[in-house]
Amino acid sequence: MADVSELSDFFISARYQFLRETSSRPAMAVGVDAINEIPGQMESSPYVVASKCLSSKSPLLASLGWGSGRFRDSLFGGLVLVLQKNWNFIVEYDGLGGNIGTSFATKMPLGRPLPLVITLGVHNAFALEEESVLGIAAGITFH
Repeated sequence: MADVSELSDFFISARYQFLRETSSRPAMAVGVDAINEIPGQMESSPYVVASKCLSSKSPLLASLGWGSGRFRDSLFGGLVLVLQKNWNFIVEYDGLGGNIGTSFATKMPLGRPLPLVITLGVHNAFALEEESVLGIAAGITFH
């Protein structure tokens, strides 16, 4: 989502989960994509989101949220199908259009193992009037 031909073009995002999922309630989180807004590429985008496993027997997770910035002051949501323990298939609507992708989680041994998630996806996958874009992303989770 950002042109990374220049080191200064990397953007930083953060999320904080303030409620854990229980059998009766979804997990809740707040976050900001592109805290360090990159003019012409990515605007700062705060959001709030809820996510829930649809069934204890189902490997299907759902999320629904609201955000501004790239989310255009609208609802967004997605479905995640857990294919294997560390591998997911994702379909989402981000407030502008539909996206599809897959993610794989592993651990990086940097002093202590850090969770690394690699995502490959198609942005605007279902758009008729916009160009679809293939993207690769990586993220590290700190606990």
